[in-house]
Amino acid sequence: MNLWSALELGKTSIMNQQKIFQIVGHNMANVNTPGYSRQSVQLENVPPPVIGVNQGGRGMNLIGIHSVRDRFINSQIVDRQQYQGKYDTLSNAMANIEALFDESHGLGISDGLTGFFNDWATAANQPTDIPTRNNLVTNANSFCQNLNNSSLRMTDQQEIFDANISDIVDGVNEIATEIASLNEKIAFAQGSGQPANDLLDLRENRLKDISQLVGTNIYYNSSNNSATVEVAGRPLVSFNTVNTLSVIRNTTNHNYNDVYIDQYTGTPIDITNDIENGSLDALITMRDVNIPKYKEMLDNFAFGLAYSVNTAHQTGFALDTVTTDQNFFEMSTGAIAFTGDGGGTTTLNFGAAIDGVLHQGDAITINGQTRIITAPVNVGDTSVTIDTPFTGLVGGESWEYFNHENAASNLTIDSAILADSSMLALSGEVDPGPPASGSVGNNEIALEIAALMDANNVVDTNNDGTFDYGTLPEYLHSAFAEIGNDSANAQYEKEANGSMLLFLENRRDEISGVSLDEEAADLIQYEKTYQAIAQFMGKINGLLDVLMSLGR
Repeated sequence: MNLWSALELGKTSIMNQQKIFQIVGHNMANVNTPGYSRQSVQLENVPPPVIGVNQGGRGMNLIGIHSVRDRFINSQIVDRQQYQGKYDTLSNAMANIEALFDESHGLGISDGLTGFFNDWATAANQPTDIPTRNNLVTNANSFCQNLNNSSLRMTDQQEIFDANISDIVDGVNEIATEIASLNEKIAFAQGSGQPANDLLDLRENRLKDISQLVGTNIYYNSSNNSATVEVAGRPLVSFNTVNTLSVIRNTTNHNYNDVYIDQYTGTPIDITNDIENGSLDALITMRDVNIPKYKEMLDNFAFGLAYSVNTAHQTGFALDTVTTDQNFFEMSTGAIAFTGDGGGTTTLNFGAAIDGVLHQGDAITINGQTRIITAPVNVGDTSVTIDTPFTGLVGGESWEYFNHENAASNLTIDSAILADSSMLALSGEVDPGPPASGSVGNNEIALEIAALMDANNVVDTNNDGTFDYGTLPEYLHSAFAEIGNDSANAQYEKEANGSMLLFLENRRDEISGVSLDEEAADLIQYEKTYQAIAQFMGKINGLLDVLMSLGR
Protein backbone atom coordinates (compact mmCIF):
# COMPACT_ATOMS: atom_id res chain seq x y z
CA MET A 1 0.00 0.00 0.00
CA ASN A 2 1.42 3.39 -0.95
CA LEU A 3 0.97 6.42 1.25
CA TRP A 4 -1.75 7.95 -0.90
CA SER A 5 -3.81 4.77 -0.72
CA ALA A 6 -3.28 4.68 3.02
CA LEU A 7 -4.52 8.25 3.29
CA GLU A 8 -7.64 7.37 1.27
CA LEU A 9 -8.20 4.37 3.54
CA GLY A 10 -8.06 6.61 6.57
CA LYS A 11 -10.44 9.17 5.04
CA THR A 12 -13.02 6.50 4.20
CA SER A 13 -12.74 4.99 7.66
CA ILE A 14 -13.16 8.37 9.36
CA MET A 15 -16.31 9.14 7.30
CA ASN A 16 -17.79 5.72 8.09
CA GLN A 17 -17.08 6.19 11.80
CA GLN A 18 -18.92 9.53 11.65
CA LYS A 19 -21.96 7.73 10.21
CA ILE A 20 -21.72 5.15 12.98
CA PHE A 21 -21.65 7.93 15.58
CA GLN A 22 -24.77 9.36 13.99
CA ILE A 23 -26.59 6.01 14.26
CA VAL A 24 -25.62 5.64 17.93
CA GLY A 25 -26.81 9.17 18.65
CA HIS A 26 -30.07 8.46 16.80
CA ASN A 27 -30.62 5.37 18.96
CA MET A 28 -29.94 7.26 22.18
CA ALA A 29 -32.23 10.12 21.17
CA ASN A 30 -35.10 7.65 20.64
CA VAL A 31 -34.65 5.64 23.82
CA ASN A 32 -38.16 6.67 24.96
CA THR A 33 -39.86 6.76 21.55
CA PRO A 34 -42.75 4.22 21.46
CA GLY A 35 -42.26 1.55 18.82
CA TYR A 36 -38.72 2.63 17.88
CA SER A 37 -36.47 -0.23 16.79
CA ARG A 38 -32.77 0.04 17.60
CA GLN A 39 -30.64 0.50 14.50
CA SER A 40 -27.31 -1.15 13.85
CA VAL A 41 -24.73 -0.88 11.12
CA GLN A 42 -23.48 -3.63 8.84
CA LEU A 43 -19.78 -3.37 8.02
CA GLU A 44 -17.50 -5.28 5.67
CA ASN A 45 -13.84 -5.10 4.88
CA VAL A 46 -12.79 -3.92 1.43
CA PRO A 47 -10.50 -6.49 -0.18
CA PRO A 48 -7.68 -5.49 -2.52
CA PRO A 49 -8.56 -5.34 -6.21
CA VAL A 50 -5.96 -8.02 -6.97
CA ILE A 51 -4.84 -10.66 -4.54
CA GLY A 52 -1.08 -10.73 -4.37
CA VAL A 53 1.92 -10.67 -2.14
CA ASN A 54 2.31 -6.90 -2.32
CA GLN A 55 -1.38 -6.02 -2.13
CA GLY A 56 -2.93 -4.70 1.12
CA GLY A 57 -6.51 -4.24 2.29
CA ARG A 58 -8.45 -1.06 1.63
CA GLY A 59 -10.26 -0.62 4.95
CA MET A 60 -13.97 -1.10 5.56
CA ASN A 61 -17.29 -0.05 4.07
CA LEU A 62 -20.61 0.63 5.77
CA ILE A 63 -22.92 -1.39 3.58
CA GLY A 64 -26.22 -1.06 5.46
CA ILE A 65 -28.18 0.34 8.40
CA HIS A 66 -30.66 -2.17 9.78
CA SER A 67 -33.27 -1.95 12.48
CA VAL A 68 -33.35 -4.80 14.96
CA ARG A 69 -36.87 -6.20 14.79
CA ASP A 70 -38.70 -9.50 15.21
CA ARG A 71 -41.61 -9.65 12.80
CA PHE A 72 -43.18 -12.58 14.66
CA ILE A 73 -43.27 -10.64 17.97
CA ASN A 74 -44.51 -7.52 16.19
CA SER A 75 -47.32 -9.42 14.48
CA GLN A 76 -48.38 -10.89 17.82
CA ILE A 77 -48.49 -7.41 19.35
CA VAL A 78 -50.63 -6.11 16.48
CA ASP A 79 -52.92 -9.13 16.78
CA ARG A 80 -53.25 -8.71 20.56
CA GLN A 81 -54.06 -5.01 20.14
CA GLN A 82 -57.32 -6.06 18.46
CA TYR A 83 -58.47 -7.88 21.58
CA GLN A 84 -57.23 -5.18 23.91
CA GLY A 85 -59.10 -2.52 21.96
CA LYS A 86 -62.27 -4.60 22.11
CA TYR A 87 -62.18 -5.40 25.82
CA ASP A 88 -60.96 -1.95 26.88
CA THR A 89 -64.00 -0.46 25.19
CA LEU A 90 -66.34 -3.25 26.31
CA SER A 91 -65.20 -3.01 29.93
CA ASN A 92 -65.67 0.76 30.05
CA ALA A 93 -69.07 0.52 28.37
CA MET A 94 -70.26 -2.17 30.79
CA ALA A 95 -69.11 -0.05 33.73
CA ASN A 96 -71.41 2.70 32.46
CA ILE A 97 -74.33 0.27 32.25
CA GLU A 98 -73.67 -1.08 35.74
CA ALA A 99 -73.73 2.47 37.07
CA LEU A 100 -77.29 2.85 35.78
CA PHE A 101 -78.42 0.12 38.18
CA ASP A 102 -76.47 1.11 41.27
CA GLU A 103 -78.33 -0.50 44.17
CA SER A 104 -75.88 0.51 46.89
CA HIS A 105 -77.68 3.64 48.09
CA GLY A 106 -81.17 2.22 48.57
CA LEU A 107 -82.50 4.04 45.51
CA GLY A 108 -82.35 1.19 43.00
CA ILE A 109 -85.11 -0.73 41.26
CA SER A 110 -84.94 -3.65 43.71
CA ASP A 111 -85.50 -1.37 46.68
CA GLY A 112 -88.23 0.44 44.79
CA LEU A 113 -90.00 -2.86 44.08
CA THR A 114 -89.86 -3.86 47.76
CA GLY A 115 -91.19 -0.45 48.75
CA PHE A 116 -93.95 -0.69 46.14
CA PHE A 117 -95.41 -3.91 47.57
CA ASN A 118 -94.84 -2.77 51.16
CA ASP A 119 -97.00 0.28 50.40
CA TRP A 120 -99.81 -2.04 49.28
CA ALA A 121 -99.52 -3.96 52.54
CA THR A 122 -99.64 -0.69 54.48
CA ALA A 123 -102.70 0.42 52.51
CA ALA A 124 -104.38 -2.89 53.31
CA ASN A 125 -104.12 -1.97 57.00
CA GLN A 126 -105.74 1.43 56.36
CA PRO A 127 -107.74 1.04 53.14
CA THR A 128 -109.86 4.16 53.68
CA ASP A 129 -107.05 6.49 54.78
CA ILE A 130 -106.44 9.11 52.06
CA PRO A 131 -102.86 10.05 53.15
CA THR A 132 -101.94 6.37 53.02
CA ARG A 133 -103.45 6.07 49.56
CA ASN A 134 -101.67 9.25 48.44
CA ASN A 135 -98.36 7.88 49.73
CA LEU A 136 -98.86 4.66 47.77
CA VAL A 137 -99.58 6.56 44.54
CA THR A 138 -96.69 9.00 45.02
CA ASN A 139 -94.14 6.28 45.75
CA ALA A 140 -95.44 4.08 42.92
CA ASN A 141 -95.13 7.01 40.52
CA SER A 142 -91.51 7.59 41.62
CA PHE A 143 -90.81 3.89 41.14
CA CYS A 144 -92.21 4.04 37.60
CA GLN A 145 -90.09 7.08 36.81
CA ASN A 146 -86.99 5.30 38.08
CA LEU A 147 -87.77 2.35 35.84
CA ASN A 148 -88.52 4.66 32.89
CA ASN A 149 -85.23 6.50 33.38
CA SER A 150 -83.22 3.29 33.61
CA SER A 151 -84.56 2.16 30.25
CA LEU A 152 -84.23 5.58 28.63
CA ARG A 153 -80.66 6.00 29.88
CA MET A 154 -79.76 2.72 28.21
CA THR A 155 -81.23 4.10 25.00
CA ASP A 156 -79.08 7.18 25.51
CA GLN A 157 -76.04 4.91 25.82
CA GLN A 158 -76.97 3.27 22.53
CA GLU A 159 -77.04 6.70 20.90
CA ILE A 160 -73.62 7.50 22.34
CA PHE A 161 -72.15 4.22 21.14
CA ASP A 162 -73.68 4.79 17.71
CA ALA A 163 -72.01 8.21 17.48
CA ASN A 164 -68.71 6.66 18.60
CA ILE A 165 -68.98 4.12 15.79
CA SER A 166 -69.05 6.96 13.27
CA ASP A 167 -66.03 8.59 14.94
CA ILE A 168 -64.03 5.35 14.90
CA VAL A 169 -64.80 4.81 11.21
CA ASP A 170 -63.33 8.26 10.54
CA GLY A 171 -60.27 7.34 12.62
CA VAL A 172 -59.78 4.06 10.76
CA ASN A 173 -59.90 5.84 7.40
CA GLU A 174 -57.36 8.42 8.56
CA ILE A 175 -54.89 5.78 9.75
CA ALA A 176 -55.47 3.65 6.63
CA THR A 177 -54.52 6.62 4.47
CA GLU A 178 -51.31 7.06 6.50
CA ILE A 179 -50.44 3.36 6.08
CA ALA A 180 -50.97 3.56 2.31
CA SER A 181 -48.71 6.62 2.14
CA LEU A 182 -46.04 4.89 4.25
CA ASN A 183 -46.22 1.82 1.99
CA GLU A 184 -45.37 4.03 -0.97
CA LYS A 185 -42.54 5.87 0.84
CA ILE A 186 -40.99 2.63 2.09
CA ALA A 187 -41.07 1.07 -1.37
CA PHE A 188 -39.49 4.19 -2.90
CA ALA A 189 -36.77 4.42 -0.23
CA GLN A 190 -35.78 0.79 -0.45
CA GLY A 191 -35.97 0.86 -4.23
CA SER A 192 -33.51 3.78 -4.14
CA GLY A 193 -31.13 1.91 -1.88
CA GLN A 194 -31.92 4.08 1.14
CA PRO A 195 -32.75 2.71 4.61
CA ALA A 196 -36.45 2.95 5.55
CA ASN A 197 -36.08 1.90 9.18
CA ASP A 198 -37.84 4.90 10.72
CA LEU A 199 -40.66 4.60 8.18
CA LEU A 200 -41.04 0.92 9.04
CA ASP A 201 -41.30 1.78 12.74
CA LEU A 202 -43.89 4.46 12.01
CA ARG A 203 -45.94 2.03 9.92
CA GLU A 204 -45.73 -0.60 12.66
CA ASN A 205 -47.18 1.93 15.10
CA ARG A 206 -49.99 2.82 12.69
CA LEU A 207 -50.78 -0.88 12.22
CA LYS A 208 -51.12 -1.24 16.00
CA ASP A 209 -53.32 1.84 16.15
CA ILE A 210 -55.69 0.66 13.43
CA SER A 211 -55.91 -2.84 14.94
CA GLN A 212 -56.95 -1.35 18.26
CA LEU A 213 -59.84 0.38 16.49
CA VAL A 214 -60.97 -2.50 14.27
CA GLY A 215 -59.96 -6.14 13.91
CA THR A 216 -57.54 -6.63 11.02
CA ASN A 217 -55.63 -9.25 9.08
CA ILE A 218 -52.23 -7.96 7.93
CA TYR A 219 -50.06 -9.40 5.14
CA TYR A 220 -46.64 -8.25 3.90
CA ASN A 221 -45.55 -8.14 0.27
CA SER A 222 -41.92 -9.25 0.01
CA SER A 223 -41.40 -7.60 -3.37
CA ASN A 224 -41.95 -4.02 -2.15
CA ASN A 225 -42.26 -4.60 1.64
CA SER A 226 -45.77 -3.10 1.67
CA ALA A 227 -48.42 -4.03 4.22
CA THR A 228 -51.88 -5.15 3.12
CA VAL A 229 -54.62 -4.56 5.69
CA GLU A 230 -57.90 -6.47 5.61
CA VAL A 231 -61.03 -5.68 7.62
CA ALA A 232 -63.84 -8.26 7.84
CA GLY A 233 -62.02 -10.30 5.17
CA ARG A 234 -61.97 -7.41 2.68
CA PRO A 235 -58.99 -5.26 1.66
CA LEU A 236 -58.85 -1.89 3.39
CA VAL A 237 -55.28 -0.99 2.37
CA SER A 238 -53.52 -2.50 -0.63
CA PHE A 239 -50.14 -0.82 -1.26
CA ASN A 240 -51.12 2.83 -1.81
CA THR A 241 -54.86 2.23 -2.34
CA VAL A 242 -57.46 2.64 0.42
CA ASN A 243 -60.98 1.22 0.29
CA THR A 244 -62.49 3.56 2.86
CA LEU A 245 -65.10 2.66 5.46
CA SER A 246 -68.36 4.59 5.68
CA VAL A 247 -71.53 4.60 7.77
CA ILE A 248 -75.07 4.37 6.42
CA ARG A 249 -78.22 4.69 8.53
CA ASN A 250 -80.21 1.48 8.98
CA THR A 251 -83.90 2.34 9.02
CA THR A 252 -84.77 -1.12 10.36
CA ASN A 253 -82.47 -0.73 13.38
CA HIS A 254 -83.55 2.56 14.97
CA ASN A 255 -81.74 4.49 12.23
CA TYR A 256 -78.39 3.48 13.71
CA ASN A 257 -75.15 3.48 11.72
CA ASP A 258 -74.16 0.37 9.80
CA VAL A 259 -70.54 0.07 8.67
CA TYR A 260 -69.77 -0.33 4.96
CA ILE A 261 -66.53 -0.75 3.03
CA ASP A 262 -65.90 0.59 -0.45
CA GLN A 263 -64.89 -1.73 -3.25
CA TYR A 264 -62.76 -1.11 -6.31
CA THR A 265 -65.95 -1.17 -8.34
CA GLY A 266 -69.59 -1.38 -7.40
CA THR A 267 -71.54 -0.31 -4.34
CA PRO A 268 -70.15 -0.42 -0.77
CA ILE A 269 -70.66 -3.67 1.15
CA ASP A 270 -72.24 -3.91 4.60
CA ILE A 271 -69.69 -5.45 7.00
CA THR A 272 -71.38 -4.51 10.30
CA ASN A 273 -71.97 -8.11 11.37
CA ASP A 274 -68.60 -9.32 10.03
CA ILE A 275 -66.38 -7.04 12.09
CA GLU A 276 -64.46 -8.91 14.77
CA ASN A 277 -62.42 -7.36 17.58
CA GLY A 278 -61.23 -3.82 18.06
CA SER A 279 -63.19 -0.98 19.64
CA LEU A 280 -65.59 -0.99 16.69
CA ASP A 281 -66.68 -4.55 17.41
CA ALA A 282 -67.22 -3.71 21.10
CA LEU A 283 -69.39 -0.69 20.30
CA ILE A 284 -71.51 -2.63 17.81
CA THR A 285 -71.90 -5.46 20.35
CA MET A 286 -72.98 -3.04 23.08
CA ARG A 287 -75.39 -1.18 20.79
CA ASP A 288 -77.00 -4.13 19.00
CA VAL A 289 -76.63 -7.06 21.42
CA ASN A 290 -75.96 -6.22 25.06
CA ILE A 291 -78.11 -3.15 25.62
CA PRO A 292 -81.12 -4.58 23.69
CA LYS A 293 -80.78 -7.69 25.87
CA TYR A 294 -80.76 -5.63 29.08
CA LYS A 295 -83.65 -3.48 27.91
CA GLU A 296 -85.63 -6.60 27.05
CA MET A 297 -85.03 -8.00 30.54
CA LEU A 298 -86.23 -4.73 32.02
CA ASP A 299 -89.27 -4.81 29.71
CA ASN A 300 -90.02 -8.39 30.78
CA PHE A 301 -89.97 -7.28 34.40
CA ALA A 302 -92.10 -4.16 33.82
CA PHE A 303 -94.65 -6.04 31.73
CA GLY A 304 -95.00 -8.82 34.32
CA LEU A 305 -95.49 -6.24 37.05
CA ALA A 306 -98.07 -4.25 35.07
CA TYR A 307 -100.01 -7.32 33.97
CA SER A 308 -100.19 -8.96 37.39
CA VAL A 309 -101.09 -5.76 39.25
CA ASN A 310 -103.64 -4.59 36.65
CA THR A 311 -105.30 -7.99 36.49
CA ALA A 312 -105.89 -7.93 40.24
CA HIS A 313 -106.74 -4.22 40.41
CA GLN A 314 -109.37 -4.45 37.67
CA THR A 315 -111.42 -6.82 39.84
CA GLY A 316 -111.46 -4.42 42.80
CA PHE A 317 -113.60 -1.42 43.73
CA ALA A 318 -112.63 2.18 44.39
CA LEU A 319 -113.38 3.98 47.63
CA ASP A 320 -116.86 4.83 46.31
CA THR A 321 -117.55 1.03 46.40
CA VAL A 322 -118.98 1.24 42.86
CA THR A 323 -116.20 2.06 40.37
CA THR A 324 -114.46 -1.08 39.10
CA ASP A 325 -112.56 -2.34 36.00
CA GLN A 326 -109.92 0.29 36.78
CA ASN A 327 -106.28 -0.15 35.71
CA PHE A 328 -103.54 0.76 38.16
CA PHE A 329 -100.91 1.07 35.43
CA GLU A 330 -101.82 3.10 32.36
CA MET A 331 -102.81 1.26 29.19
CA SER A 332 -103.12 2.72 25.70
CA THR A 333 -106.56 3.10 24.15
CA GLY A 334 -107.15 1.13 20.97
CA ALA A 335 -108.00 3.40 18.04
CA ILE A 336 -109.21 0.63 15.72
CA ALA A 337 -112.79 -0.60 16.03
CA PHE A 338 -113.29 -3.91 17.81
CA THR A 339 -115.97 -5.89 15.99
CA GLY A 340 -115.89 -8.85 18.40
CA ASP A 341 -117.54 -12.21 18.00
CA GLY A 342 -119.64 -12.46 21.16
CA GLY A 343 -116.76 -13.77 23.26
CA GLY A 344 -116.10 -17.36 24.18
CA THR A 345 -113.26 -17.87 21.64
CA THR A 346 -109.53 -17.21 21.60
CA THR A 347 -109.80 -15.12 18.42
CA LEU A 348 -110.51 -11.40 18.55
CA ASN A 349 -111.59 -9.65 15.35
CA PHE A 350 -110.98 -5.99 14.53
CA GLY A 351 -112.25 -3.72 11.82
CA ALA A 352 -108.79 -3.11 10.32
CA ALA A 353 -105.24 -4.40 10.34
CA ILE A 354 -103.66 -4.13 13.78
CA ASP A 355 -100.04 -5.06 12.95
CA GLY A 356 -97.69 -2.44 14.37
CA VAL A 357 -100.13 -1.88 17.26
CA LEU A 358 -100.46 -5.32 18.83
CA HIS A 359 -97.83 -8.05 18.99
CA GLN A 360 -97.34 -11.48 20.45
CA GLY A 361 -96.90 -11.15 24.21
CA ASP A 362 -98.89 -7.90 24.53
CA ALA A 363 -101.81 -7.47 26.93
CA ILE A 364 -105.28 -6.40 25.83
CA THR A 365 -108.15 -5.35 28.13
CA ILE A 366 -111.88 -5.26 27.33
CA ASN A 367 -114.62 -4.74 29.94
CA GLY A 368 -112.14 -5.08 32.79
CA GLN A 369 -110.82 -8.40 31.51
CA THR A 370 -107.12 -8.64 30.54
CA ARG A 371 -105.77 -11.26 28.17
CA ILE A 372 -102.38 -12.03 26.57
CA ILE A 373 -101.79 -12.31 22.81
CA THR A 374 -100.20 -15.71 22.26
CA ALA A 375 -99.53 -15.86 18.51
CA PRO A 376 -97.49 -13.68 16.13
CA VAL A 377 -99.33 -10.76 14.52
CA ASN A 378 -98.37 -10.54 10.86
CA VAL A 379 -98.66 -7.65 8.43
CA GLY A 380 -102.28 -7.17 7.41
CA ASP A 381 -103.76 -9.32 10.18
CA THR A 382 -107.15 -8.14 11.44
CA SER A 383 -107.40 -10.58 14.34
CA VAL A 384 -105.30 -11.78 17.26
CA THR A 385 -105.12 -15.00 19.26
CA ILE A 386 -105.42 -14.74 23.05
CA ASP A 387 -104.70 -17.12 25.90
CA THR A 388 -108.19 -17.24 27.45
CA PRO A 389 -111.58 -16.30 25.93
CA PHE A 390 -113.31 -13.12 27.06
CA THR A 391 -116.80 -13.41 28.49
CA GLY A 392 -119.86 -11.35 27.65
CA LEU A 393 -118.53 -9.55 24.56
CA VAL A 394 -121.00 -8.37 21.94
CA GLY A 395 -118.73 -6.30 19.70
CA GLY A 396 -118.06 -2.59 19.55
CA GLU A 397 -116.61 -2.42 23.06
CA SER A 398 -113.70 -0.10 23.72
CA TRP A 399 -110.36 -1.77 24.38
CA GLU A 400 -106.94 -0.96 25.83
CA TYR A 401 -103.55 -2.53 25.39
CA PHE A 402 -100.07 -2.58 26.91
CA ASN A 403 -97.07 -3.50 24.73
CA HIS A 404 -94.45 -5.90 26.00
CA GLU A 405 -91.76 -4.07 24.03
CA ASN A 406 -90.65 -0.82 25.68
CA ALA A 407 -92.76 -1.67 28.73
CA ALA A 408 -90.11 -0.33 31.11
CA SER A 409 -89.88 3.06 29.41
CA ASN A 410 -93.69 3.36 29.14
CA LEU A 411 -94.76 2.16 32.60
CA THR A 412 -96.85 4.89 34.27
CA ILE A 413 -99.63 5.13 36.84
CA ASP A 414 -103.15 5.45 35.40
CA SER A 415 -104.05 9.14 35.07
CA ALA A 416 -107.33 8.71 36.97
CA ILE A 417 -105.49 7.30 39.99
CA LEU A 418 -102.79 9.97 39.80
CA ALA A 419 -105.51 12.62 39.93
CA ASP A 420 -107.50 10.98 42.72
CA SER A 421 -106.15 8.27 45.03
CA SER A 422 -109.71 7.34 46.05
CA MET A 423 -109.82 5.55 42.67
CA LEU A 424 -107.43 2.93 44.05
CA ALA A 425 -109.33 -0.37 44.02
CA LEU A 426 -108.33 -1.79 47.39
CA SER A 427 -111.65 -3.54 48.08
CA GLY A 428 -112.98 -6.79 46.71
CA GLU A 429 -116.54 -7.51 45.60
CA VAL A 430 -119.10 -7.76 48.42
CA ASP A 431 -122.45 -7.43 46.64
CA PRO A 432 -122.51 -9.14 43.20
CA GLY A 433 -125.38 -6.82 42.24
CA PRO A 434 -126.33 -5.87 39.75
CA PRO A 435 -124.64 -3.54 39.98
CA ALA A 436 -121.67 -5.17 41.71
CA SER A 437 -120.14 -3.22 44.56
CA GLY A 438 -117.40 -3.39 47.17
CA SER A 439 -117.36 -2.36 50.79
CA VAL A 440 -115.62 0.49 52.59
CA GLY A 441 -112.86 -1.01 54.73
CA ASN A 442 -112.58 -4.14 52.59
CA ASN A 443 -108.87 -4.69 51.83
CA GLU A 444 -109.08 -7.88 49.78
CA ILE A 445 -107.46 -6.51 46.59
CA ALA A 446 -104.76 -4.61 48.47
CA LEU A 447 -103.70 -7.84 50.14
CA GLU A 448 -103.84 -9.72 46.84
CA ILE A 449 -101.55 -7.18 45.17
CA ALA A 450 -99.17 -7.10 48.15
CA ALA A 451 -98.89 -10.89 47.85
CA LEU A 452 -97.71 -10.57 44.23
CA MET A 453 -94.25 -9.88 45.67
CA ASP A 454 -93.89 -13.64 46.19
CA ALA A 455 -96.09 -14.87 43.33
CA ASN A 456 -94.56 -17.37 40.88
CA ASN A 457 -94.60 -17.31 37.08
CA VAL A 458 -95.26 -13.60 36.69
CA VAL A 459 -92.61 -12.87 34.04
CA ASP A 460 -92.73 -13.74 30.33
CA THR A 461 -89.03 -14.17 29.55
CA ASN A 462 -89.25 -14.67 25.77
CA ASN A 463 -92.27 -12.55 24.87
CA ASP A 464 -94.34 -15.50 23.65
CA GLY A 465 -97.40 -14.85 25.79
CA THR A 466 -96.55 -17.42 28.48
CA PHE A 467 -95.45 -16.40 31.96
CA ASP A 468 -92.63 -18.80 32.70
CA TYR A 469 -90.31 -17.32 35.36
CA GLY A 470 -90.58 -17.29 39.18
CA THR A 471 -91.07 -14.14 41.23
CA LEU A 472 -90.47 -10.52 40.26
CA PRO A 473 -87.57 -10.06 42.75
CA GLU A 474 -85.94 -13.27 41.51
CA TYR A 475 -86.15 -12.16 37.90
CA LEU A 476 -84.80 -8.72 38.72
CA HIS A 477 -81.92 -10.32 40.60
CA SER A 478 -81.13 -12.61 37.66
CA ALA A 479 -81.17 -9.64 35.26
CA PHE A 480 -78.75 -7.64 37.41
CA ALA A 481 -76.59 -10.73 37.86
CA GLU A 482 -76.31 -11.12 34.08
CA ILE A 483 -75.26 -7.49 33.69
CA GLY A 484 -72.70 -7.97 36.47
CA ASN A 485 -71.37 -11.18 34.90
CA ASP A 486 -71.01 -9.53 31.49
CA SER A 487 -69.15 -6.65 33.09
CA ALA A 488 -66.89 -8.97 35.10
CA ASN A 489 -66.10 -11.05 32.00
CA ALA A 490 -65.19 -7.94 30.02
CA GLN A 491 -62.94 -6.76 32.86
CA TYR A 492 -61.29 -10.18 33.11
CA GLU A 493 -60.60 -10.30 29.37
CA LYS A 494 -59.24 -6.77 29.49
CA GLU A 495 -56.81 -7.66 32.27
CA ALA A 496 -55.82 -11.01 30.74
CA ASN A 497 -55.16 -9.51 27.32
CA GLY A 498 -53.41 -6.55 28.94
CA SER A 499 -51.02 -8.91 30.72
CA MET A 500 -50.27 -10.78 27.51
CA LEU A 501 -49.78 -7.53 25.59
CA LEU A 502 -47.41 -6.23 28.29
CA PHE A 503 -45.41 -9.45 28.09
CA LEU A 504 -45.11 -9.17 24.30
CA GLU A 505 -44.15 -5.50 24.44
CA ASN A 506 -41.47 -6.24 27.05
CA ARG A 507 -40.20 -9.05 24.87
CA ARG A 508 -40.08 -6.68 21.90
CA ASP A 509 -38.17 -4.12 23.96
CA GLU A 510 -35.64 -6.78 24.91
CA ILE A 511 -35.02 -7.43 21.21
CA SER A 512 -35.60 -4.07 19.56
CA GLY A 513 -35.45 -1.53 22.36
CA VAL A 514 -32.57 0.85 23.00
CA SER A 515 -30.29 0.24 26.01
CA LEU A 516 -28.43 3.39 27.03
CA ASP A 517 -25.73 1.28 28.72
CA GLU A 518 -25.17 -0.74 25.57
CA GLU A 519 -25.13 2.35 23.37
CA ALA A 520 -22.72 4.08 25.74
CA ALA A 521 -20.36 1.07 25.60
CA ASP A 522 -20.56 1.07 21.80
CA LEU A 523 -19.88 4.80 21.79
CA ILE A 524 -16.66 4.28 23.77
CA GLN A 525 -15.57 1.56 21.38
CA TYR A 526 -16.31 3.65 18.30
CA GLU A 527 -14.61 6.66 19.89
CA LYS A 528 -11.42 4.64 20.45
CA THR A 529 -11.60 3.42 16.87
CA TYR A 530 -12.04 6.98 15.64
CA GLN A 531 -9.06 8.15 17.66
CA ALA A 532 -6.91 5.30 16.36
CA ILE A 533 -7.81 6.09 12.77
CA ALA A 534 -7.09 9.76 13.39
CA GLN A 535 -3.63 8.83 14.76
CA PHE A 536 -3.09 6.58 11.74
CA MET A 537 -3.90 9.48 9.41
CA GLY A 538 -1.61 11.74 11.41
CA LYS A 539 1.27 9.31 10.90
CA ILE A 540 0.54 9.05 7.19
CA ASN A 541 0.46 12.81 6.98
CA GLY A 542 3.86 12.97 8.68
CA LEU A 543 5.34 10.44 6.29
CA LEU A 544 3.95 12.37 3.35
CA ASP A 545 5.61 15.52 4.66
CA VAL A 546 8.95 13.66 4.80
CA LEU A 547 8.36 12.33 1.31
CA MET A 548 7.55 15.75 -0.06
CA SER A 549 10.61 17.29 1.58
CA LEU A 550 12.84 14.69 -0.10
CA GLY A 551 11.38 15.81 -3.41
CA ARG A 552 12.48 19.38 -2.78
